[in-house]
Amino acid sequence: MSDALFALPASFATYVLLTQFLTRHKIKKEMFEVVDEAVNAWMNSLEAEKDANEASTLNGYQWKHLFLPEGTKLRTICEGAHLIAHVQGCRLMYEGRICSPSQFVNGVHESCRNAWKTIWVLLPAETEWKLANEFRCAHSPIRERKSTNKNKKARFRTVKTNRQNEIGPPAPLQKIAEQYDYLRCDESCSPIDPLSFVDRNGDTLLHIAAQLNDLVTMEALLQAGLSANCTGDMGTTPLHCAWSHEASKLLLSFGASNAIRDEFGRLPGQESYGEAKAWSSRT
Repeated sequence: MSDALFALPASFATYVLLTQFLTRHKIKKEMFEVVDEAVNAWMNSLEAEKDANEASTLNGYQWKHLFLPEGTKLRTICEGAHLIAHVQGCRLMYEGRICSPSQFVNGVHESCRNAWKTIWVLLPAETEWKLANEFRCAHSPIRERKSTNKNKKARFRTVKTNRQNEIGPPAPLQKIAEQYDYLRCDESCSPIDPLSFVDRNGDTLLHIAAQLNDLVTMEALLQAGLSANCTGDMGTTPLHCAWSHEASKLLLSFGASNAIRDEFGRLPGQESYGEAKAWSSRT
């Protein structure tokens, strides 16, 4: 490249300051040499910053289908304290230890909890914390496929569907449909179908009734033919959701299996620290 010089515009104030600086520090350099060094250093620093930013976007933690870039913070609240894990490189770290979101949540709470519904996420450069389940529902390819399949099936619901919408589900399921009508999230006037209803998280009405310890609804659904081993959110069965002796005993009497593991590998009644509750006391 040619060493020919050219005039580089700068303010007169900068020119005066630079002249005074060179004189004060007795720097034996021509002014164009100082300007060359300064401009090249500035350009190199910008290039280095750009490379660092591009490299950082490649790092992050993959939480199932959700990618959390480096710098993401995960928060959960335990006994009023805000506990925070950080994505560093390609790992999730909490108090200097590598962990998964499930290990983070269940470790601090010392109980079996759904990490998607317990963790709040703050992405880099964001200011608003969001529940992890919001990202999951928005980006899950599995749920998109389920939604597509439901739309396809809807095209073939003709006379039978219309008639069901007119008369509603048969008693006693109609009472259940009215009781749980608050779960309906569309604008239609049709009651929910207790046997086919699935909420936005993938749970059936049997899962929800088990969580609420609604034994009457559970028995009615089971007698109507709803499987005691149907899977819902994160691969859980109603037996995973049951928390009372009566609910567990009812499900087991209708053939519920205590050998089905959820997506975290846990059996019904199994705590996060690896100790299983005694099923003999629940039957």
